[in-house]
Amino acid sequence: MQYTQHSEIVYTPDGELLGVWLGHDHWTEHEIGIAPIQKAFLCNNKGSFGILKRKIQRCPDEFGMGVIYNAVRKKNGRPHNSAASYIFFDANLTKRTGGIKLDWLTNMVKDIPLEEKPIAGAWSDSGFCVIGYDRKSSDAIFEIAKQFKRKNIVIMTSGQIEPLRFHMPGLLIAIASVFPIEVAEQLQNYDADKWELHLESEATGIPGLLEERFSRNARQWVRAGWLKDHPTIPRNGNDIVPDTQYDVLFEFKTPLGGLIQPGWYTVEEVTDFLFLQPSPVKSSTY
Repeated sequence: MQYTQHSEIVYTPDGELLGVWLGHDHWTEHEIGIAPIQKAFLCNNKGSFGILKRKIQRCPDEFGMGVIYNAVRKKNGRPHNSAASYIFFDANLTKRTGGIKLDWLTNMVKDIPLEEKPIAGAWSDSGFCVIGYDRKSSDAIFEIAKQFKRKNIVIMTSGQIEPLRFHMPGLLIAIASVFPIEVAEQLQNYDADKWELHLESEATGIPGLLEERFSRNARQWVRAGWLKDHPTIPRNGNDIVPDTQYDVLFEFKTPLGGLIQPGWYTVEEVTDFLFLQPSPVKSSTY
């Protein structure tokens, strides 16, 4: 796991415990770290949007909680022993390990000044950990652990809508029953718009055509966006108004052939390119 320097216990505007935020991490940029964690907790409920899509449906055996009695941190530049509570999930944990290994927990936070950081956290594509060093943080961590057992937890990235952006995007573990209604509605609308964009982009035939002519992974080369969000697009050093009959555009993440470079293109441009180019040898890998 990668240690994050921006962990926070999060509260609602009324002061009620909402959950814990584990800040920016090297997995966050493409949000590839969140999916395996959600899968382990049976999130991503099919056909659901908003909170229901991200609410856990199981608490796996690899999830644990406890107390470290000899945690070492630095205070005023000198080692300082203190007890610390933690919650922990590791998808790679097996019965053969004989239990949770805590050595790395104390090592990852030993250089953090005690008076500055009451909690510390880490997460990756396979798990997360939160450690609390004072009474308030410990109480919050144990309450979150209790809500995990009740399956009353939402697991999501915090950068998807404005009220949850914090300082930077990261992993948010929140108590579902106290999730602010207005934020939940925005998250619902975010998902609905994203799903509508998916349907519109699929209807153009571009994703399927890329897959047919190149490889089964070709969908990863592009992402769709609404035309209304891109009134102009860069072309040959200038910004032009897209000439298209569709409501969506496609952004290529990687060069394709000799004509398409990374950037935004209309459906018509992509279609012309794909039909004008000789069909390459189809590959099964990216």
